[in-house]
Amino acid sequence: MQYTGQMRRTDLLAVELQLAHHPIFADPDRIIARRRETYYLYLEALAFEDAKGPWGSILKWPTVLLDRFVDTPAARSILNEWFRAKKCTNGLSFATFLARKPRLKSFSDWVRADCETIAVDLSMGKHVSGLDSWRGITYFDPARLPNWIVERTRSVYMDEIGGDLGHADSDVAQPSPQAEAKIWWAIQALSSNLPILTRSLFQHVSQVAWIPESRGREAFDGASSDSLPGVIFGMPRSSASPWSYVEIIFHEACHQKMFDVIATNAIYRPGYSSDTAARLTAPWRREKSGCPAKWHIDRALLAAHVYVYLAYLTCRILANPDPWDGFDVDSFSGHTCSLFRARYLVENLIALNSADIACRGIDLLKWLRETLTMIEGIGFSIGLENEMPSLKQI
Repeated sequence: MQYTGQMRRTDLLAVELQLAHHPIFADPDRIIARRRETYYLYLEALAFEDAKGPWGSILKWPTVLLDRFVDTPAARSILNEWFRAKKCTNGLSFATFLARKPRLKSFSDWVRADCETIAVDLSMGKHVSGLDSWRGITYFDPARLPNWIVERTRSVYMDEIGGDLGHADSDVAQPSPQAEAKIWWAIQALSSNLPILTRSLFQHVSQVAWIPESRGREAFDGASSDSLPGVIFGMPRSSASPWSYVEIIFHEACHQKMFDVIATNAIYRPGYSSDTAARLTAPWRREKSGCPAKWHIDRALLAAHVYVYLAYLTCRILANPDPWDGFDVDSFSGHTCSLFRARYLVENLIALNSADIACRGIDLLKWLRETLTMIEGIGFSIGLENEMPSLKQI
């Protein structure tokens, strides 16, 4: 049967809908609703534990304000840390938790402010152009945000990302006007060409923080941490191509979606710890020793997820390259590389048959495998059969 252009467009849309609206693993409205319910339960637990505290009052806030609070990355980060500590210590109270964390005092004081003050504080920040109609995504701007948000963002960055790179906490800042322009261009390209998928991904992003390029500091392109869900960190070099910005924004938004999927589903067994989990070799990555990298299951799964999405993005560009003129993108190399890595990780995670992965995690892997097969089918239609790279090429 001849594969026509119309059939290709139909299949491309079918895959985009899968990646954007799968009811368990992709639909942002369902995932975010489940995520909010989790934080409502945290607040109810706090209200029960600390009857004199502000938590009961917070639960009575208007729904719009309550949702804005539990969507705030720094608030989610603090509540997540407390709940993990509570599980590990047989019931650590929130008051004791705060007492052990002096740098959280500004948060403790802030939640006792009046509702109107909090509403204003949570509305501050410069919105990312082109996204206002979707959701309140803002740039990290220390001059406009409450101290506790600035402190939490910077401390998590240093603990999880920048500390080993020679960075200082003050490096986390608002993007320069030049970076903002490139971010806007990247987002416009994505939203114009993949409107359904881009909207689905960016529902999981709340804030964009930037680290200025500087001598003496090790650079990276983009980073995310599940210790601060909802925040994308970027540090591309000043010479980075327009495609680099597209890839950073898209890649990190995929991670943010996956953080929410993991937070709202039993992907791993109860008590899972990366310290004791099985590992998977990533042959295309090298440790400083020169040996192939060995990834914990959670890192391998995060990578598999983002490579599936990147395989689809580059497949779309190959099928219709004209809108991407000027972005300096090697879509063929990017597609074959992403497809290979995604297939390698998905198949090896399934074959691992590890008890660390729960039934819902296996369902996720099988869904990623099914989606990959659909993407490969589209690739065959545009002449990519027998073009998979070898390990040496990637």
